[in-house]
Formats: sequence, C-alpha cells, structure tokens
Amino acid sequence: MSRRTLLGSGLTVATLAAAVVAARAGGVLDDALRAVGVDPHPEPDPGDTQSLERAATAQAVLIASIDAAIGAHPGLEGGLNPLRVVADEQLVAVGGSLAATSVGPAPADPKDAAAELARFAFDSAEARGDAAVSAASPDVARVLAAMSAGLSQLATAIGVIRT
Repeated sequence: MSRRTLLGSGLTVATLAAAVVAARAGGVLDDALRAVGVDPHPEPDPGDTQSLERAATAQAVLIASIDAAIGAHPGLEGGLNPLRVVADEQLVAVGGSLAATSVGPAPADPKDAAAELARFAFDSAEARGDAAVSAASPDVARVLAAMSAGLSQLATAIGVIRT
C-alpha cells in the first residue's frame, strides 16, 4: 500500500469518526442511523439506572423494616399489612427484591416503631422525588414521581396507625 493511499484511508476514517462523534453530540446519531436503515436501541442513562437501584434498595429496606415491626409488635400487623402490599408493588416496579436485605430490630415501643417507619418512608419519598426531577428518561421520572407520592401517602398512613 502506498503512503498516499494509507494517508487517504486514514483521513477518511478520521472524518467518519468525527462525523459520528458530532452526530452523537448533536443528538442526531439515531436519526442518521434510521436514515440508512439501522434501528438503534437506546441505552439507559447511567444516572437513571443508579436512581432505580437506590430506589429498589431503599424499598427493600422499608419492607424488611415493616416486617421487623410486625414481628416485634403483632398488634401493628392489621395496619401495616395493607401498606406492605403497596410497598411490595413499588419494589416490583423498580425491579428490586428482598434477597439479602436485613435490618436491625424494631424499636421496643410500638409507637416508636411506627414513627421510625413513617420517618423512613418520608425520607424515601423525598429521595425518590429528587431523583424524579433529575431523571433523564420521562418513563423513569414518572415511576420515581409516582413512587414518591405513594411513599408520602404510606408514611402518612403509618403515622396514623393506632398502636
């Protein structure tokens, strides 16, 4: 291969690479790929993935804490079981599981146990709301915002449970 051919090929490859980088930076790479018949698939935003993982972890801890409170104070079961069902549904929505989730014992006083759960749910609601605002994907934002609202309601409901 001659030096002229090698330089020309290198320049062509560099020009194509620069065009791809510019198209991606300009947000038109997917459009360009579709124009040539390629069906691109979006990659999840790493920040959204981390937000969903944090939500799943916090939700698993909340559920384990509810279970610990029920175990320590069976009188709370009637009030907490419906809330646990909602918390389970939210955990499924963010792709989490209870595997390898452990929490400490519930407070000795049932009122303190309920108050601790309510605080944790309110804190989780706030964190999910913040994550929803900064989410890149509208779908992830909707899931996190709905989760935040649900956790706020759950926290309020826990706060009014009679012990």
